Amino acid sequence: MRARRIDWLTTTLQASLRTDAVETEGYDLDITSPDPETILIYVRYLPNVNREAMNITLVTTRKVIDITAKSYGWDSWLKVREDIQLFKTR
Repeated sequence: MRARRIDWLTTTLQASLRTDAVETEGYDLDITSPDPETILIYVRYLPNVNREAMNITLVTTRKVIDITAKSYGWDSWLKVREDIQLFKTR
């Protein structure tokens, strides 16, 4: 049952929170789920990232995830992790 819930939650959060700001602010943010109990905030940034804008987006993203999970009563089991790394260039 949690697998379906996490799939729905991931899709909903990705649709509302995904940020493609690499050209304007120097970062991208996506939402994914590595397992049936975890939401992963996946961020890749450039060396010239607007750190303030990225941090504001991260704080807002966490708040939206928390509010959404609480509204469905899923906050007791949902884990939220962040994977924030510099873009790897080839």
